[in-house]
Amino acid sequence: MKKSKVSQWLLRAALVSSTVLIATAWVACAGDDDDPAGDSAGGDCAGGYVIGETYMDDCNTCVCTQTGAQCSEIDCSLFTSNNTSGGTTGGTTGGTTGGTGGTTGGTTGGTTGGTTGGTTGGTTGGTTGTTGGTTGGTTGGTTGGTTGGTTGGTTGAFVCENDFYTGQVFRDEEPDPLSPNGGTASFEPLTNDGGLGTLLAAVPESGEEGTNSATGSWTLDNVTVVATSYNTPNTTRANRIFWVADANGVIKIFFSSMEPEKHPTFNIKVGQKISFTATEVLNFGGVAEIVDVDPESWMLNDEDSEENPIPVYIAEKTGVPLIFPDDVNSIIRVTGTLSDEGRACGEGWMCFDMDYGVGSTVVFRTNSEFILPGNCVTYVGPVGAFADAVQLNAENFDWVFNNSPRD
Repeated sequence: MKKSKVSQWLLRAALVSSTVLIATAWVACAGDDDDPAGDSAGGDCAGGYVIGETYMDDCNTCVCTQTGAQCSEIDCSLFTSNNTSGGTTGGTTGGTTGGTGGTTGGTTGGTTGGTTGGTTGGTTGGTTGTTGGTTGGTTGGTTGGTTGGTTGGTTGAFVCENDFYTGQVFRDEEPDPLSPNGGTASFEPLTNDGGLGTLLAAVPESGEEGTNSATGSWTLDNVTVVATSYNTPNTTRANRIFWVADANGVIKIFFSSMEPEKHPTFNIKVGQKISFTATEVLNFGGVAEIVDVDPESWMLNDEDSEENPIPVYIAEKTGVPLIFPDDVNSIIRVTGTLSDEGRACGEGWMCFDMDYGVGSTVVFRTNSEFILPGNCVTYVGPVGAFADAVQLNAENFDWVFNNSPRD
């Protein structure tokens, strides 16, 4: 199927929702059983969906955009396997265990084994449980019913997990010049020394008011662009808010929109290798930032491509405690459930507590209207900070994937 280009400003409105593996590249739907015309590129979206909504259409995951539906291919066999494996495992396990235990003896055991195993574990579990119970005892009936039911229910249930999404770290086969996405996702730490160790050591403590700066001259050589803000047709935020890394760590670059003379002279993209000289660093509430540079020092050294993949390190943090300030600015992937109703935290923003499997929660901050309480979300982006604690600030919609099934 032919790949299509979708502008970043459209992708920012698209929070894709699916429980199974999807392809990274976006494709135009050629048609479907529900609405052959409606889901073609440039057509209306089927089912009355509005711009920004995602929905399942046959074996495609689609998002409604201003140019029509954009859909991604999924592997339907994974979905089918996930739904059938629960019943099969439950019935087999229940029947086997019930029958084995049934050599002890007693009419009561037969009744319990047949009823419990059949209802909870499945048809096979019930039949075998009954047979074992007739010759056997209470132990056989109880074990058969309980084991079958537990195994079957757990295997087929929705699980909040995601081991495939890589955020804005991917290479589009037909690159959009406006998009800052790129790079080759890697889960191995970077190995090159681009000078960030010396620079990070010069960042001062945050100070009594939460900010503190230092000036000097620090040359960074061949550091990797690992994350950016978003772009729109009217602004290139990625050129003034982005993150660079080497083997020694990650730092945020933050320039005001009123200081275009500081911005790079080329379009910043994830997966680039760049060099420049920083002249001022800032500790902003625990976040290390570069806020001034020698504007004549910007240099684009290399870009990610199929022939020349440039790794972008993503640290897997699901089930691993996030530490302040150690993990701040690190590019991570974490999946968890939004465990509260959320609260306003800035105009247009909501903060949720995300349970990511460590016995405590982390604040997840978003301005998306499609993220709801109870959703299972995956965040792939830099770790932020607020009030001396880590916080996940989803300022780029490409950093977030909603795993929850659509109602």
